[in-house]
Amino acid sequence: MILEGFYGQKVELREDLLYYPPQELWVKPTGKDGELAFGVTHAGVILVSGFTYLEYIVEAGDSLEKGDDVLFVETYKAMFNIQSPVAGHITQINENIKGEKASILETRCYENPLFLMVPKEPIDPKKVFLDVEAYKQALLRGESDHCGAGARVQRRSKYQKEES
Repeated sequence: MILEGFYGQKVELREDLLYYPPQELWVKPTGKDGELAFGVTHAGVILVSGFTYLEYIVEAGDSLEKGDDVLFVETYKAMFNIQSPVAGHITQINENIKGEKASILETRCYENPLFLMVPKEPIDPKKVFLDVEAYKQALLRGESDHCGAGARVQRRSKYQKEES
């Protein structure tokens, strides 16, 4: 699915993924013991104008609570930490996406997850995270969060009526 007119760009929204808008992460069950893969959404890459540096704060095997920091990110617009969307333990971090040459391109953001984790308690991902249609509506309402930078991004969409 393509969302037209997101900051003047087209955003790819994959129907086979779930979404976590507070951090602009995509979510995909791996099929292994409740394990979930997390990566940055296309909209997230657009919101920060690209990534310049990523440093993992955790290692595989670390246990986290919801909201704990997973990695530190520098972008062209901000520096912030990406936080864990659920409590659980990290099973893998993506060693290929780190350091000063970290590159998460708009065209390849869905190819490689940032990290994989198993939730502490069994969850139904479809009840915890948004499906593609709900995520699209969140983007149209301007509920994006600068990929975790903490500053709400409120935008006018050509689909929204101007308030007086």
